[in-house]
Amino acid sequence: MKTQKQRSESRKLAHFLEQVKNNLGCYAPPSQRKVIQLVAKGLKATTDISGCLNYAIGELEKLFDGREVSFRNKVLVMYLDTILPPFEAEYNKEVAIQDATDELLALTDGKTAQEIRVMIEVLRTNEVCV
Repeated sequence: MKTQKQRSESRKLAHFLEQVKNNLGCYAPPSQRKVIQLVAKGLKATTDISGCLNYAIGELEKLFDGREVSFRNKVLVMYLDTILPPFEAEYNKEVAIQDATDELLALTDGKTAQEIRVMIEVLRTNEVCV
């Protein structure tokens, strides 16, 4: 059974984890990972970083202002381990679909509808398509 102190710590972690999620939710997973890595290294917002990443770092700095580094890092590790992986999987799936679409469009660029139908039939005949 958890003690009052453990329950309080769990609530605090959950609250900060949700705040990190809210702050980073509009960024693509690779950018989220980069921001977390930079913050975990103690990097402060600077003009040397892209404006987008710099803003996210600044927001996390504000969030963890006055908190112990160990607490900040605990929250960030939890984010990397529990929140980010499903976002990354979905993002990677979307990137793969977009890449496949781009390749298909490149292959069909300038082709007539009839030429595209022939290409599809050749693929089906060779069992390349499902």
